[in-house]
Amino acid sequence: MGDSAISDNQEVKSITEKGDHPFADDLADAEEQTYIESECYDTVHPLPEGWPRLQEKLFKRRNLYFRKPVSASISNVIHHLQKLQNKLEAWSREVELEILSQHSSTGNSVIDGPSYEGGREGLGSKLSAGRKHLRFAPGSAQSSNAGVDDDVRSGSGMSSVVQELSIHGKGAVIPQDVPSIEILDEDLPKLGAEEVIDEVVTLLGRLETDRQDTEGTLEKEKQRVHWLQGRIDFLANKRLVELPRAVQKEHEACAADIAELKWHCAYRGRQLTRVKNKVESAEMLNARLNEDIAFVKKHCPLVEEKLDLEMEAMKRIDEAQNQTTGELNKMFEKLKKTEGKSHEAHGKADMERAHIKKELDSVRDALTEINHELDEAKSLHTSYTHKCNDLRRKLLSNAQEKVVLENRNENARAAEKMEGVKVKQTQDMIVDAEFEHRRLADQNYQFNVKIDTMRKDITGLKEESELANKKRLKELRQRQQRCDEMSMDIEDIEVKLKNCKKQKVADAKNVERIKREMSKVETQLGVVDEEHSKTKVINNAVRSKLMGEKDKVALKEDQIQGTIEGLKKQHKEETHSRTILQARILADSTDFQKLQLEAKKKKSRVEKKCNEIENVVASVLSEVEVQRSTKADKMKVVSDLETHIADVKVKHVEVENSLQNKIAELEPQHKKLQSDYLEKQKKLDYMAHRTDFIQKKLAEQDQSDNFMDRVIKNTSEAIEELNADLEEQTIQLETGQRQEQELKQSLMEVAQRLESGDDDHLEHMKLRREVLAEHEASLKDKLQENSNLAHEYRTVQQEYYQQKTNFLQEFEIRIGLEASLKDHKQLNSLQVRLHDALARYFTLRGLYHQNELAGFEENSQENAERILSLQKEMDEAIETISQFLSDQVDGTAMKMVLAAADSAIKKDPQLQLQALVSA
Repeated sequence: MGDSAISDNQEVKSITEKGDHPFADDLADAEEQTYIESECYDTVHPLPEGWPRLQEKLFKRRNLYFRKPVSASISNVIHHLQKLQNKLEAWSREVELEILSQHSSTGNSVIDGPSYEGGREGLGSKLSAGRKHLRFAPGSAQSSNAGVDDDVRSGSGMSSVVQELSIHGKGAVIPQDVPSIEILDEDLPKLGAEEVIDEVVTLLGRLETDRQDTEGTLEKEKQRVHWLQGRIDFLANKRLVELPRAVQKEHEACAADIAELKWHCAYRGRQLTRVKNKVESAEMLNARLNEDIAFVKKHCPLVEEKLDLEMEAMKRIDEAQNQTTGELNKMFEKLKKTEGKSHEAHGKADMERAHIKKELDSVRDALTEINHELDEAKSLHTSYTHKCNDLRRKLLSNAQEKVVLENRNENARAAEKMEGVKVKQTQDMIVDAEFEHRRLADQNYQFNVKIDTMRKDITGLKEESELANKKRLKELRQRQQRCDEMSMDIEDIEVKLKNCKKQKVADAKNVERIKREMSKVETQLGVVDEEHSKTKVINNAVRSKLMGEKDKVALKEDQIQGTIEGLKKQHKEETHSRTILQARILADSTDFQKLQLEAKKKKSRVEKKCNEIENVVASVLSEVEVQRSTKADKMKVVSDLETHIADVKVKHVEVENSLQNKIAELEPQHKKLQSDYLEKQKKLDYMAHRTDFIQKKLAEQDQSDNFMDRVIKNTSEAIEELNADLEEQTIQLETGQRQEQELKQSLMEVAQRLESGDDDHLEHMKLRREVLAEHEASLKDKLQENSNLAHEYRTVQQEYYQQKTNFLQEFEIRIGLEASLKDHKQLNSLQVRLHDALARYFTLRGLYHQNELAGFEENSQENAERILSLQKEMDEAIETISQFLSDQVDGTAMKMVLAAADSAIKKDPQLQLQALVSA
């Protein structure tokens, strides 16, 4: 049904496009009606299973051609559709021609809609039986035409497809009610549309799958683009944050590298300038030395004057040697004197120490007397305090009695008024007064006991304070003694320092004089050949120094390169090293200037002493033999001195070993003494704290004494007032006595009652007295024990003081030994230094004499050879002169001249002609 509709549509389209057929309009109308009717009967069947991926199931072998790139499937679909359209158009033309031929043959037959439609339907049903069909479902009735036109136009390339491609598969159902027209299959041509349609369906399915795949990939790409945008933003932010840091870090590293390179460049520049300066200075020195050598060669040609100068130099050397031996003897004498002075100083120190000990003993005796006086004063103070306490008690008793009397007076007055009624009250009052009297007596006894305990405590504190004062006084004396000893030691050291300074000045003068003599001796080595060799040696030494300095510079550079990392971390050390290098540069510059000045001075000295050497050399030859003999004697003396020095060294080693053993023995004792000293110092600090506390208590006691004095004054004034009151009271008592006489009768009765109470009181008092006697006996025993303990404490304290004095004496002895050891060490060091200096001096002097003698011998040999050569030349010259004179006198010279002239004339004919012409 679908194929018939498509063919009809194609036929109508072809007819309408041509427009020249006579029945074109009728055919078009009929075709539209048939198409509408056929669509009414059409039913849309579902798509086949697996849509749109049919290519994976159907026609796998046939579809291999279309399973190439995705873009080729669209062109294949368009191509197949065009081929199908062409075939349908061709078939529709053939059918139209057949129909026209049938119409023309019959003439009576009329084309009816239903019959034509039924025939077409039957034809379509036969064509489409058992086959798949495809229909395009447009929105209007002309959808098929529009779809075909769009396909054709898109295939031909006339217009672009704007709308989205949509495929709707529809099936065709043959209605059963419509009668079918049997048409032979032989009449219908086989167009191959089924295969093409199947291929188109598969291709469209591929297009749909490709579209879905592309949509999925598009969404994935969008998600990936979104993720990439977020990632790019994150990386951009990270770069914005990290890039400035990295740039800053790189900038700082570059700045540090640039600074380091600048420092290296500056350091290399400084090294280069320094080396150039050294090279220039060496060249200047070499040029000056060459000038000096040329000057010496020019102005010192005579050997005799040089010999005279050498003789004078040898004399001076001998004089210097004699002076040095004399100075050595003087030094030995000074050493002996210093040893004697040291022994005298030790004796004086011992005498002064004994004198100081005597003075300390006298001071100790005076201190004991002062302590006795202090004890007496303290006893007086205690007696006065007891008296004051007694007076206070009396005042208290008087005050109490006054109160009692006032009470009695009041009672008496009341008794006058109420005699009978208040007798019982007076009796009660008397009983209460007696009870109060007893209570007050007990309180008085308790207060006395407390006062005794307080006195004992005060006496104990006083004794402790006295002991602390004694200890402090002893410590003060000891410290004064130490101060005196230290002052004596300081004075001795000052005297020694003064002597050392004097000796130092004398030694400095001697050293300067020796240096001058050595410089003179060195300058007297002015022989030309020797100086030339010396200049060569100096030049080589300068070169070697330059090489050594270059090596040192290279080593220093390596060291500096090795310490670059440390210098980065320690910028302060770098600045410090820079300052050190600057100081070294300044020192090198100052040394260079000093060398220049010394070179100038040496040049002037050489110029001055060249003349002296010329005068000395002449006298040297005559004294060489004498000096050799003296040298042999001196070598013997030197060998003796070396043996003596070896013995002294052995003794020195033995003394050092013995001293080290003593030090090893004394070190543990020293440690023990130090520990004891620390413990004693702690105890002294505690005692000082206690003394301060006691002094504070004494100050408080003094304040209390002053307060008591004031109270006593006030009490004396109160006593005077009370005396006045007593006079008044006596008057009142006289009046009261009258009343007493009246009351005695009542008192007698009361006394009788009290007798019984008195007996009880006496028994109680006896018991209390017995208890008091027992307590007093125990107190005496305790006091005796306390006195014994105090005696033992004093003995122990005396032993402690004796041990302390012994330790101090040992400490003083040890200090003296240490001082003597220090003195011996100083003397030993001075002797060692003097020995080293003498040994070096004698070695240098021997080497110098050997070099001088060797130089003198070489010079004498050269001078003898030169004199012999001069004598030979003089003899030859004299012989030639004498021969010439003899020839002149004898006429032999004229004869020889004439003979020579004759021989020449005979040989040359021209000379003969000239002789004839002249003749």
